[in-house]
Amino acid sequence: ECHKFSDRLPITILRPPAVYGPRDNGVLAFFKLVKSGWYWKLGTVEPYASIVHACDLARAVKLAAESLKAAGETFFVANKNTPSIWEMQKTIAEVMGVPVKPLFTPIWLAKAIVPFAKIAASIVNKPPGLTGDKLRELTERYWICDSSKAERLFGWKAEIPIDLGLRSTADWYLESRWL
Repeated sequence: ECHKFSDRLPITILRPPAVYGPRDNGVLAFFKLVKSGWYWKLGTVEPYASIVHACDLARAVKLAAESLKAAGETFFVANKNTPSIWEMQKTIAEVMGVPVKPLFTPIWLAKAIVPFAKIAASIVNKPPGLTGDKLRELTERYWICDSSKAERLFGWKAEIPIDLGLRSTADWYLESRWL
């Protein structure tokens, strides 16, 4: 849609993967689960996902906006290190100093839970924690993107190591009483 204006306006599209960091609630459920002493293992296949810290994403927006080379282009912006979802939850446990055990959930059981999660959410007037779409996302093996084009054309690469980013996120969640 944006490309139809590109002859009149310099448009750059950034495609971040899962964004995390202080004030972001996108990964809060993982932190809550870890704080309770568990990390979630859905199915038997270890899934991998690209992530980017919110501060790294903000810097990507700034650098792309200032770059003539970025105009008219589309970029992925993600940390080069791609942890598995299981590794990321274990890292959250380490930075929070919480011992965790795996909570194994077969995919068939998660699929059976989805309708009940929807009903329970409607009763308490909140969005469901698990939906069919979210389950499809969580059961994909790889959600990985490559940011080398952003590094090549406007000099961006993620600077915040994942463990430090998760630590700052955990600290903020705790200080703000989200956990």
